[in-house]
Amino acid sequence: MEIAIVTDQPHWTGVGIYALELFELLKPQIENLKLIYTGAVNDDFPNQEKLEYMKRTKHYFNRPFLIRSNYRKLLKDKSFSGYLFHYVGTDYSSLKKRPGIITVHDALKDRWLKDPKLNFVGAVNELERMRKFREMLRLSRHAVLIISISKKTHNDFKNLTGSESIIIYHWILDDKFKKRSRIECLNKLGLNKDYRYILSVGNNRPNKRIDLIEKFADSLPQEFRLIKIGASVKSKNAINIAHVEDDLYPLYFNVSDAYLHLSDDEGFGIPLLEALGSETPIICRDTEINNEILGDACVKISEGGISGQAAEVISKLDDPSFSTELLKRMRVRRYFFEKSKISEIYRNAYTEAWASWSAIVNPDQHVI
Repeated sequence: MEIAIVTDQPHWTGVGIYALELFELLKPQIENLKLIYTGAVNDDFPNQEKLEYMKRTKHYFNRPFLIRSNYRKLLKDKSFSGYLFHYVGTDYSSLKKRPGIITVHDALKDRWLKDPKLNFVGAVNELERMRKFREMLRLSRHAVLIISISKKTHNDFKNLTGSESIIIYHWILDDKFKKRSRIECLNKLGLNKDYRYILSVGNNRPNKRIDLIEKFADSLPQEFRLIKIGASVKSKNAINIAHVEDDLYPLYFNVSDAYLHLSDDEGFGIPLLEALGSETPIICRDTEINNEILGDACVKISEGGISGQAAEVISKLDDPSFSTELLKRMRVRRYFFEKSKISEIYRNAYTEAWASWSAIVNPDQHVI
């Protein structure tokens, strides 16, 4: 069985992280597993195949064209003619010529049209995202296997296309996201020990609800600060950090009293698993995906009157009996996202997809 995980997104993006972590998850089990980066952005993508014909650019508007060019070159590379491709990027234009596996991360919404802060570059970027998403919906019929990362994504995708997919959750990286000494992590990060911290991670797309995060941050008690990794927030209580080194990123969960997740709509929400692994309580809204992933292993708040709920939530988390019960629920919830369990599911899915694909490309060859 020869499989190549192919992505056109840099390794620091959500999709790129998924591609890299999937490769690292399955490489010990699948000897002939490759990771191929077809993106246009210069990126020293870990573990990628070094292919000299892949071109990169610094010009923003040239990226979509260069990505397609890179895919075309890959399809002509005879050294990968026997590989089943698992497309986990954003450009699925190669599916028609080279059927493979695809992963559906979410069903994009046109919420960006309502964003009053949208600028020209942002509008172009969102238009391109929507174009690629609709292309993926159209070309998905050529896939030999469709993977959805949650029941919500599965249902949204089926409603849009009528096609079925299998559900494979993401997994907790238990070697990175685990319980650690808070004091030691504070020292490594150089954070003020006199403050207590709430963590939030994410970009500035409309569904991330930066406005709600700002309201929550503004209403924090004076001994608290909100650490915001990614897109910045405007709050007197915020510590904005645009970029964090990979080895330091998990430590921010260990120094935080809670992880704040106030998105409107997500296909999954990887930081939820990072918080679960770190045993950091999660504050979130009562949404479909949060209920699917977390169940009752979190503290839910409502959008209405969010400014007045920060002190109440913190008071709950400071209650020993409540926090002990919440920790029990979190540990139970972690079972669904164990690395060994998810790894086995992927291995079985790949084996079945390989058999289906081999029957297409080599119809006279019996595949075991």
